[in-house]
Amino acid sequence: MVKLLSNDELEQLKQFRLSEHMENSEPLAVEMLLSKERLTDFLKDLQIRVHAPDSKVAASMFAKRYGFFAVLTLYAMSVFDKRVNTSLPNIFLDMNDANDIWLPKFMFGDYHTISPNHRGEWREETVRELFSENIDIVINNLSKVAKVSKIVLWENIAIYIFWLYERLLTDKKFQTRSQQIREDFDFLLKNDNGALFGTYNQNPISRYYHEKTYEPLKQAEIRIRSTCCLFFKTTKGHDRCLTCPVTRSKSFTTKS
Repeated sequence: MVKLLSNDELEQLKQFRLSEHMENSEPLAVEMLLSKERLTDFLKDLQIRVHAPDSKVAASMFAKRYGFFAVLTLYAMSVFDKRVNTSLPNIFLDMNDANDIWLPKFMFGDYHTISPNHRGEWREETVRELFSENIDIVINNLSKVAKVSKIVLWENIAIYIFWLYERLLTDKKFQTRSQQIREDFDFLLKNDNGALFGTYNQNPISRYYHEKTYEPLKQAEIRIRSTCCLFFKTTKGHDRCLTCPVTRSKSFTTKS
């Protein structure tokens, strides 16, 4: 069944950087970034915006921002039972952001969605379209052009997916949907059909989901990353993330 996102649903998705209207400039079509030349130029511009020393770091920072596109899509799936149109020609970036850390917004060309008749099949197709036909393609291009590991880029996406579902599962507001939310999260973590996520034999995000450890400074449980996202290279003091594996003396790899 085809439906539009309601005004209330649009408002909820804005917390994940959805934008209905561009501000002061033309939107950037994500599809344009499939061109090596356009992506190279984009990363050069992004280096300035995020204070990155090279395109490799800029690409990693972009992947972290793009993780919120996955979040808003999966939120719509699990909370609204709606599949947004995630085809690459339908996605645009609002590059106008005055924030020092640069947080782009996302815009759809078409806001129509598809609701399920048979939810299992519908969910599988939703995941395939999001990852195999969008995120995997973006990651592959970033990796090739910027020479950055796909392992790092996938973890940059995965951490926000974990954040979303763990948040939903502990929020009383979603208690009536908790079983469905849990089933969706399990599907993303435990599905061993790598082809749903792109050109993979195995699930590319489940490898990053592991137990949290207690952080005294935050007085909270945190999940240490498996890879370094290179954020420290964008700061004057080379400050590392609280979840950085380097500061925890954990071994990690950045090889594709």
